[in-house]
Amino acid sequence: MTDTPPTILCATDLDRSGDDAARLATAYAKHVGGRLHLVHAVEDAVPFEALDPHVRAAAEALEERLRARHQAAEEKLDALAIRCAGMVETKATLKAGRPWEVTLELAEQVDPELIVVGPHVRSESWAARVGERLLGTTAKRVVRHAQRRVLVASGDIEPAEKALQTGELRILVGVDFAEGGAAALAEARRVGGDQATLVLAHVLQDPFAPGDQPIDWGKLRVEWTQQLEERLGDSVRDLPNATEAHVGSGLPGAALAELAKEHDAQLITVGAHAGGRLSRFLLGSTAERVLVDAPVPVLVVPPAGEADA
Repeated sequence: MTDTPPTILCATDLDRSGDDAARLATAYAKHVGGRLHLVHAVEDAVPFEALDPHVRAAAEALEERLRARHQAAEEKLDALAIRCAGMVETKATLKAGRPWEVTLELAEQVDPELIVVGPHVRSESWAARVGERLLGTTAKRVVRHAQRRVLVASGDIEPAEKALQTGELRILVGVDFAEGGAAALAEARRVGGDQATLVLAHVLQDPFAPGDQPIDWGKLRVEWTQQLEERLGDSVRDLPNATEAHVGSGLPGAALAELAKEHDAQLITVGAHAGGRLSRFLLGSTAERVLVDAPVPVLVVPPAGEADA
């Protein structure tokens, strides 16, 4: 019996961000022997029956513009699907609704191994764009609510795209010695395979010093860093991949992004918070900040139970 190839679901706004996401998703699908499913969201039709007769003429003109937009989007999506189909089996879906909702609804239907999205998926609706600025981008909403692996095509995607083709990935793994870090490490090993180099990174965040206790924070940082390096070293010895361990300091999200630059990582993997309404709403400051600052694509991994659900 032949295993069904995994599906890689890619949300595209058919703009530059969406094109980067499609390129990265295509390379990933080929890397894992999967198939690609592109999705693009368009605005809903105007509900004429709910409108006052005095404004229906204007609404009809708007509806005509929306139909033209839909037609143009369908043509662009078909052209993108044809390009991707030159490398992997590809399907495309055009659906009305808000991008993040359309993406999550389709994910429930096709059960993808991975969702790929650009960092700035553009909504066609002005109101939706204002809402995204207030409530979070489409990418962040997908990551918060998907309960699946989500690859955000942030930063420069070309190194990751090429490395996926050769199989020689260099992956920075955010390690926090908790459930999220364990999920990130397991995913990095799974995606990278035996040819990948894993760069394990832990960020030491400065605590607030008590006002009446003089403490040598420089000395304490050295001691903590040595302990963390020893702990990371134990993890390294248990891994079959070529692996490095590094300790950074500062705000975790920004520091991980900086470590990715310093160590020439082509991909960053980080863990998301465990389940629960509040944690999914907040996403996790580290993962969210990495999405903002990352110089390369970021793979956000939920805890094992959610990712495999």
